[in-house]
Amino acid sequence: MKFNSGRVVLVTLCILILMGASLFNRYPLVTSDTGAYIYHGFEKTIPEDRPVIYGIFLRYASMHDTLWYVVIAQNLLLAFVVLDFISIFLRNGRNRSKLFIVAMLALFTGISWYSSQIMPDIFAGIGLLCILNLLLKPDSGIIRKSFYSVLLLFSAISHNSHLLTYTLALLLLGVWLVLNKKSDYSLFSRKKFLLVSAVVLSGWFANPLINKMLTGKAATGGSPSIFLMARLAESGLLKRYFVKHYPPVKHISEISPERKYSILNRENQMVLDVEGPHTNQNAKIHQWNFFGGENQLFQFRKTGDQTYHIIASHSGFPLAASPENPDYIYQSSNPDDPNILNFEIILGENNYFFLYTRKDQVLEADAGNKSNGVSFREKAVNGNKEQQFRIYPSTHPKLAIYQEVIPHSTIAFLWDERSPFYKCGGWNEQTREEYKSVIMEMISKPRYLSWILIDVLQNGLKQLFHNDIGSGLFGYTKETSPFIAIDHKLNQDLNYFITSKQNTSGFGTFESFNDRYNMVLAFAYLALFIFLFSGRINADYRLAIVLVIFAMAMNAMVTGGLANVLDRLQSRIVWLVPLCAILIAWSERRAIIEKLRDVFDIRKQV
Repeated sequence: MKFNSGRVVLVTLCILILMGASLFNRYPLVTSDTGAYIYHGFEKTIPEDRPVIYGIFLRYASMHDTLWYVVIAQNLLLAFVVLDFISIFLRNGRNRSKLFIVAMLALFTGISWYSSQIMPDIFAGIGLLCILNLLLKPDSGIIRKSFYSVLLLFSAISHNSHLLTYTLALLLLGVWLVLNKKSDYSLFSRKKFLLVSAVVLSGWFANPLINKMLTGKAATGGSPSIFLMARLAESGLLKRYFVKHYPPVKHISEISPERKYSILNRENQMVLDVEGPHTNQNAKIHQWNFFGGENQLFQFRKTGDQTYHIIASHSGFPLAASPENPDYIYQSSNPDDPNILNFEIILGENNYFFLYTRKDQVLEADAGNKSNGVSFREKAVNGNKEQQFRIYPSTHPKLAIYQEVIPHSTIAFLWDERSPFYKCGGWNEQTREEYKSVIMEMISKPRYLSWILIDVLQNGLKQLFHNDIGSGLFGYTKETSPFIAIDHKLNQDLNYFITSKQNTSGFGTFESFNDRYNMVLAFAYLALFIFLFSGRINADYRLAIVLVIFAMAMNAMVTGGLANVLDRLQSRIVWLVPLCAILIAWSERRAIIEKLRDVFDIRKQV
């Protein structure tokens, strides 16, 4: 790449302009996810919920010194790709014109608020600009192509949503190119498209390879099945599926002595569990979060017309309790133990059972005490929820036993520690595989597949209109992940972080900025569609518009449709719409002016 003094000055000024939000804050911006990226990058460990590559970028870009270097590096890369993109439209444009466009972009869009964050979000837009520059930049030498290819690959694998967005956008662009074979391109070529496609497709192999290099295991990273399961939970489809296909036992006659079952308390949403898991006499029966262990499974052995022994599956011992100590339920290894309980199982409401231990006595949980290890007990019947239990076959997915309390938001499902997701194991390989199996079952059924596609479309459309900035940009105290990570890994930065505007006075409301931003976006989208269908711009510019629109749509479908609807996930990339609109309007300004003159002349004549 060839540089001159004028370009160096231009790039430097652009970096400072694009860093405006961090300069205003007096420190790089952080969000709740920043701490995880710092920690895993510096430790070179694979996070369960995201790729590690951006964390590694933080490790080396910060030089183990300060996050300011990271923001400078991000904005240096951003300045390069933005200026190169501008030069496609302003081939003989002066540096001050380019600087003016960058300044307008920083002033009227959210670009600076994302390029100043210690997050991979800005690379969603950087990667798309790499694609556009590779497709449309004339006379690109091998060094420039290599630079953009590497940067595109990094952008694609820095966040799983980036990779899927680029893949789908290029797929749609390929279809559009097939349908527009006769377009007269001067900059675009098939070879360029194949190069870009190859780079993006290589991203699907890059993350597993990086993970294998770090851990010896070629995992994809990011846990997409877990995020999709959370999306299905929010839509209500997951509960509907579990209720229909994985119901609890509805009548005692359904119970088979050969099968194993989990027993869930209605009030505390915890299961019977043998402490330990011990196989010895007198091991306590207490409540625990359900993880599917053998010591949480039981069999029902009929002892009379209406009575059963409940047998701990892992030990083969029945449950027992002494009348003198009704607060201690245990497993008994002595078949002649007079305290072995003959349970009478009586169906109550909504498929919950009362487990009678003696006349007028039932098994009961400690109401409201949801700690692991709290004992079950015998109590007089009162009909309350702590005395009601559901019985689920062990063949059900673990999450299915919590079908009555599945959260109705992806945020609660994924990040609330009380969520059934964490009760059943949280971020681990077993959970990922189980969720993947449930998802494959659901999409194999045409009715559920159609409901899922409708939900993806609805939430993708919602995401398109969620473009506000400011989410997550509040103060972070010493108990939070960003504070702890900066304290432990970049301690010399801690005082600057503490005294930043974000952590002191805060930014206040972004309402007025977002009102202006959304108005700019509305006009920019309108302008792009007018340009696209006017037939007055050349084929290369149309291709740029089409790719940007496809990318906006696919980003919305991937993030809002498959994960959750958040302003951050769309506003991180939507600044490309006004950038593209400004550049095409600038390059076509003479034709636009002539058209406006014609319109006004016609009005005067009328």
